[in-house]
Amino acid sequence: MKIINLQYSYGPKLEYRFFANYLRIGRGISVLFIPILAFTISRSTEVMDLITVSGITLLGIAGTYSYNCLKDAKEDRENSSHPNPLKTSIPNTLEKKIPYCLFIFAILIALLFVNRYSLLLFLALALFSVIYSKFKIKRIFLVKTMTVSFCYMTLFFACFLAFSPIITSHALLSGLLILMLLFSYSVISDIRDVEVDKKYNFITIPVKYGYLKSELLVVSIFVLLNIALMFFYAQDLISLEVAGTFFMFIPVELYLVYHLHIRDLRGVDTAREISFILTGIFLLILNLPLMSSII
Repeated sequence: MKIINLQYSYGPKLEYRFFANYLRIGRGISVLFIPILAFTISRSTEVMDLITVSGITLLGIAGTYSYNCLKDAKEDRENSSHPNPLKTSIPNTLEKKIPYCLFIFAILIALLFVNRYSLLLFLALALFSVIYSKFKIKRIFLVKTMTVSFCYMTLFFACFLAFSPIITSHALLSGLLILMLLFSYSVISDIRDVEVDKKYNFITIPVKYGYLKSELLVVSIFVLLNIALMFFYAQDLISLEVAGTFFMFIPVELYLVYHLHIRDLRGVDTAREISFILTGIFLLILNLPLMSSII
């Protein structure tokens, strides 16, 4: 029997909601704190570069999550925390083409406007996104947990190299802090998704070691992250802007620890995205004098 896709038949509002979920617009906006942080640390004065790199980031994130949505549709339907906007088991032609178009547009913009080092990292991220989703390499222990944190750190370096010819020590330490923060967030997501991961044989830290040990790991990473942050700032290894940026994550860290303790992880994605957006706004405010003087 022919399957008819009716998901666009209910007017513009439903169509907008579908694309917002399929492209993970909220996640893309929240990730913009990374190019803004890279711009701030680099001390660049090229505001157009920030706009360009932010556009590449948005397109890349949308391409990554929409492609992952295509490949993970089956397990997402069984995971209430991962609502998949695809309503049928057979995606239509538009749904299949969207991720590839987004990747192509992002790469074309990068080819035209960023240097070869930044371009190389953007290309590597796009390639890894396809390999990760297509070949299900997240079944390998730690790959699923490490992927988001490692890719966000790499994205930070790609953005930084678009603003600066070399990676400075401040940038290296900032990348390390991003890796630690996002790794802890990934462990929390894996705790939430543990039942689905068990069913599909994804060997994550919570699957292998259980809830309590995973919770202890998250708390330990948060403590270590903030100790490292204070040490780096006290030794003048990172700037006040970087220290202030990561200290802004302390409230959401406390929120996440509390919800880990009460075993209610339904709102963790929203809390993390809001914290990233607020951090991005904070960094934009810091850069307002520079932007206004240029404009």
